[in-house]
Amino acid sequence: MDALDILQMKLIEGKDLYENEQWEKQKKFDFLKSQNISSEVLEYVNMLLHYLTIEFMRDFKKYVGNILYLMKKEQLEGWCWETTASAICFFQDDDYISRGYLKFSEHKDYYHSWIVFRFNGEEFVFDPCLNILCRKEVFDKVFEVNVLGGATAKQVREYLLQEMEKQKTKELTEGEKIGREFFNSIAPSGFERQQKETRIKVKSEDINHPMYENYTGYIAEVEEGQIRKLTAHYYDKRLC
Repeated sequence: MDALDILQMKLIEGKDLYENEQWEKQKKFDFLKSQNISSEVLEYVNMLLHYLTIEFMRDFKKYVGNILYLMKKEQLEGWCWETTASAICFFQDDDYISRGYLKFSEHKDYYHSWIVFRFNGEEFVFDPCLNILCRKEVFDKVFEVNVLGGATAKQVREYLLQEMEKQKTKELTEGEKIGREFFNSIAPSGFERQQKETRIKVKSEDINHPMYENYTGYIAEVEEGQIRKLTAHYYDKRLC
């Protein structure tokens, strides 16, 4: 057996390993999506998230829609930090984001975040980026979850409201005023949006930070300290 034969065998083994890993991952997803969830749970999540709109660019195409619509279209993968932080604002105070690793297969751990909420005394997982809604005990067992941290709905919501108030009252420096005037002259529609937006830009090693790994512009309707409606515009962190 020469070196070329050995190399070919290694490539075949590598291909088999990849295919097995993909098969194992898909088997887990198929099992979770086969679980029966009562219509009451679905209606509850739909009611909570009815007024959350998400916007982002991918491959030079703009996506805009309700979170559940984009979830069903499987367009949210890759935006887990931003999406869970945006969605959790509409859940109950003690519901929370979990952050950590999911075991997709024997050799594949996936760094991720998802939402855990209670409904009628039972815990469920809402994972909009992987298009999963199921009981927490099933999710934990299938993915052998390794939770490293997270934040409650109350913590995230309070952080966002504080940032909205802080940025609303912030005094601009002369440089910032000049920058805004220039931006308005070349892109008035973008400038108008920027005036309304609260920008959250968090690059933190603290996995328990309410807005961990998040760069999102938020436009909110707030009544009596409660977020009634929210538009979340995701910015590409690589360009910021």
